[in-house]
Amino acid sequence: MAYVTLHLSRRSFSRRTDNPNALDGPPNSLQHRPSQGAGDHRDKGRPMMLKRATALVAGATLPLATAIALAPAATAQSSPTVTETVDVTYTCVADNASNIGGAGTWTNQVDVTYPTFVSPGEFFDVTIQPGTMNPVQARTGRVNYDIQMPDNADYITPAITSPATGFNSGTAALITVNPTTKVNATGTDVLRIWGGTSARYGTTSGTSTNSGLAKTSNTAFRLPQVTFGMRAPNTPSEAITFGLAGAGLAPSSAEGAQFQYTRGTTNTGTQVECGVSANAAELTRTVVTNAPWVPFEWNTNLNVQAQPGTLDEDSLAVNVVTSFQRPANNFPEGTMVQIFRDGVEIGEVEMPATGTSVSFADDLPRAEDSKVYRYTAVVNNTDALGDTWVGATATSSPIIVTGTNPGAGGGGTGSLDPGSVINPVDGAIGGSLTASLSDSAGYDVAPLSSPTVTGLLSSAS
Repeated sequence: MAYVTLHLSRRSFSRRTDNPNALDGPPNSLQHRPSQGAGDHRDKGRPMMLKRATALVAGATLPLATAIALAPAATAQSSPTVTETVDVTYTCVADNASNIGGAGTWTNQVDVTYPTFVSPGEFFDVTIQPGTMNPVQARTGRVNYDIQMPDNADYITPAITSPATGFNSGTAALITVNPTTKVNATGTDVLRIWGGTSARYGTTSGTSTNSGLAKTSNTAFRLPQVTFGMRAPNTPSEAITFGLAGAGLAPSSAEGAQFQYTRGTTNTGTQVECGVSANAAELTRTVVTNAPWVPFEWNTNLNVQAQPGTLDEDSLAVNVVTSFQRPANNFPEGTMVQIFRDGVEIGEVEMPATGTSVSFADDLPRAEDSKVYRYTAVVNNTDALGDTWVGATATSSPIIVTGTNPGAGGGGTGSLDPGSVINPVDGAIGGSLTASLSDSAGYDVAPLSSPTVTGLLSSAS
């Protein structure tokens, strides 16, 4: 595509690379969201870290789409993807020869994969995996590792895509934590890899070495690979970056303790907190281009239940209830649920701001003979950017209205339950409905034992 060539030609600053075909960095003219304060320690103005590029593949990025939407249908644009190893340096307290990495500072190599640029609205993935770590003492436990997620990408969905190795006990899991205290908290932009317990800072903290992610030998271990699926915002020239939490801060506080663990020779150990170098604030860098917005189709499943009401001489009142699931990107204001009876639209109901169902009142006329009506529903809306929200009922909800002249073939009234309704109705109208209603099995229907339906059915006999 033409815009790909344009943006590649604008990349101007360099990074160390072993791959002569690797691309230089994105344009420097970045516009950050006003919500980012000047004192944020993830300031994009920090010097670019050194990275060793090991591969560059041109191809479409595939999001963790099933976690982002109910049934996504967008096409991601082609963009260059970089796989790199980033050297980060740790300083730990207490500083001791028994620590991972020994006394003084030590280096860990973090593997990352990310696209160098994406179109606005494009879904893409970023992967991060800490490098191998070598304990000195026989017991290591309560391992925690904190990742700084961006605050300017939409629908960020993390998942472990390659398991941890080298641990004897504990299962690696992901949890968001308070950036300042490291206590578990929802809705934050700091993601913790842990095994259910913390070392010094965080939820369920302690000194034991046989808790959380733990091992009973001084052989190497490696934390899992985490893949983040997300969508690029409509902010051309803005950079989306991932890093390590508290980069550049001292490990003497919870905010600066990016990597924590306990160590020892028994089940009671010593807590160790490690702070990571400032270059770790930016492990990945993806720039949003000024290309056109990539539309996305947000799908939802609709289910309709036609609930019979009062039957009078002329009509049957029906309450048509449509239930639905909300996609990750909620329905725009003004989205309408269209209600159909026998394939013809009879009205619409505005999607509410909250809740998972809407109701529509209908009135079915009575004829001399009993008649079957079927209800369906459809959602179809498009916002100003071009995203669409669509949904439809997979099956209709049928309902019978008894005829006004039972002797001439009038049947019963109510929601259809083929196992109980077809025989009485067939007896009243000569079996003409059996074949046409054979596809009604499986509907959620009102029980025939209800007083309204039972009484209506009896009028057909």
